[in-house]
Amino acid sequence: MEEKMMQMTRHVCPLKCYDTCSILAYTDNGRLLKITGDPQNSYTLGTLCAKGYSFVKHVYHPERILHPLRQSSRGSGDWQRITWEEALGEIARQIVQIYNRHNHLLPLGLLDGKANTGVLARSLSGMLSAMAPITEIRGPQSSGPGMDAQFLDFGRVRLKDPEDMKKADLIILWGVNPAATAIHQMKILQQARQRGAKVILIDVFPSATAGRVDETIVVKPGGDGALALAVLRELMFKTSINYRFLVHEAEGWENLKDWLLEADPEEMRTIAGVTPQMVADLANELRHSSNPAFWLGKGLQKYSNSGQNIRAIHALAAAGGVTENYGEGIFAARSGFSPFADLWDSDKWGNRKLSLPTLPVNHGDDGADIRMLWITQSNPLVQGTHLQKLRELMGGLDLIVGTDFFLTSTSRCCDIVLPAATFLEAEDLVAGEWHRWIGLNEQAIAPLGETRSELEIAQSLAVAISEEAPGLCPFPVERPLSQWLERAVPPELCETLGIDSYRELKQGPRKIVQPDMLSDSHYPKYRFSVPQAMEWGCPELPLMVLPETAPQGYPYRLLNWRRADFFNSQFAHLDWLLERQATDELSLSWELARQKGIGAGDKVVVYNSWGEVVLKAKIRHDLPLHLILCSARQDINGKSINSLAGSQETDLGQAVNGVNEPAFHDVFVNIARD
Repeated sequence: MEEKMMQMTRHVCPLKCYDTCSILAYTDNGRLLKITGDPQNSYTLGTLCAKGYSFVKHVYHPERILHPLRQSSRGSGDWQRITWEEALGEIARQIVQIYNRHNHLLPLGLLDGKANTGVLARSLSGMLSAMAPITEIRGPQSSGPGMDAQFLDFGRVRLKDPEDMKKADLIILWGVNPAATAIHQMKILQQARQRGAKVILIDVFPSATAGRVDETIVVKPGGDGALALAVLRELMFKTSINYRFLVHEAEGWENLKDWLLEADPEEMRTIAGVTPQMVADLANELRHSSNPAFWLGKGLQKYSNSGQNIRAIHALAAAGGVTENYGEGIFAARSGFSPFADLWDSDKWGNRKLSLPTLPVNHGDDGADIRMLWITQSNPLVQGTHLQKLRELMGGLDLIVGTDFFLTSTSRCCDIVLPAATFLEAEDLVAGEWHRWIGLNEQAIAPLGETRSELEIAQSLAVAISEEAPGLCPFPVERPLSQWLERAVPPELCETLGIDSYRELKQGPRKIVQPDMLSDSHYPKYRFSVPQAMEWGCPELPLMVLPETAPQGYPYRLLNWRRADFFNSQFAHLDWLLERQATDELSLSWELARQKGIGAGDKVVVYNSWGEVVLKAKIRHDLPLHLILCSARQDINGKSINSLAGSQETDLGQAVNGVNEPAFHDVFVNIARD
């Protein structure tokens, strides 16, 4: 059927991703037939990733959960269909029981994985927190160290428009692999190259992006800060730094300069794994650039020293006078960012915040052990860390509730699973966490079966709680959807978008065009020296902090590099992903393969004190001996690659996210031929 014969609705992919693609959905007689990109978005320009084009299969997949389910005993696999009234009644009774016993809800843990970045996807946390403080369990966000570092150094989170990157004459991709994870930015990078810009990739291995840039610098894992400081020292000795900026627009430079004068450049280069010539060449590129751009990727933010590494890169950029010009400066994604109004008054909640990696050991803090766990938009038994301990914790809880599309590894361990509506079945608003586009998710089709949106679940649960304990839950159950969306787009945001109401987004997505619209409080000067950093567990200056080293018996660092089509484990059922998963490999250097007697295609056991997985070997000639790469989904063959990850955390992230991030790149293993 031709598109002009079908009904069209506009959407935005709500999955956590650089691209946040604008989407057009086509339906006929209430059935979704086709998904395409929306050309009105100048960033995504009418194209989607492979997963985006698979949403039709995702919605109508035969294994999708369409009704509330109750498991006869946890982990038994004996699922029984129940009514919404039965499910919500049991959940409400448990919540009221916790409140009556404690006069708060800290024993109720909510793990909201934020796989849906829509405004109303936070409804459940808003409803529960409106009654009393709960325990928020924070999973991996991947941008916490960088955002904390920006708060320390700039006094705010600086939000650059990635479409302006094409105006730079030098672009440094630091710890990012856009050919695999930010496919629409590749077009902008190529436009910059066509204009004469030079693009340099700095990463721990030659990624898929390496073949599409002008130069690649391979740095040792966790040695990025050492490289940045070595280059800054080189610029300082060549008097090639912006002294006007340092004197008039920055503070604390003298302290950092004194440290650089005394620092051993050979030690910096050794930690970074680079030669003197590589440092000099990068310094020269910066010296001759009038409009440089630094893209600080999520790969930088998964080490125990991530925050300090990023602060060192900030210092390098700032000393060169990189400030406010279009195209130049620091580009970074911001997880959890939203330009919309805070519908839930979240700053008043007073919730306890725990990180997923430390949950098994910290959940009893404040004398309030978690007794009930609600997991929504998350699959922690695949995406988390410390997985065996997490399973043990879950095994001792009174009630576990999950909200999901499919029976994932985690939802199979729940007592009650509630069926979730997709973004094509409920209205919501979504903003990019990387680019500046905002859009409306219209309702393309009626919810399948008995699926409900997060707002509908929150409202119906509020009714059930009020029946059990009148007056306990103040959540506005009668407020219509349109009023929620109106409140989310206040007049000042409407003015910025050039609209009078959110309803105008039905005509197409809009871009935030005012540079400072999204900025938090402005600090007048860049800060090289920040006493507040010491309160957050970091040095006052952006000094070099050594990366983690391999423990005895586990000499190889394991990196699980990501691709956009492998994000989000709720898509693990798609046939084309399952086919790719069958070919997932463990990449190791030819020298390591020779030492271990491993050939291409051999099965390899990867193990440490946390667990083990088995993968097929791929031999590469461009990897160092002690680095192993895994390109698999997290849920390989029903067993998570994160089985190998413990409780190690990043140095920053707590100020923005409430908790630090898992240090996924500080995982050390050993291997053996199976």
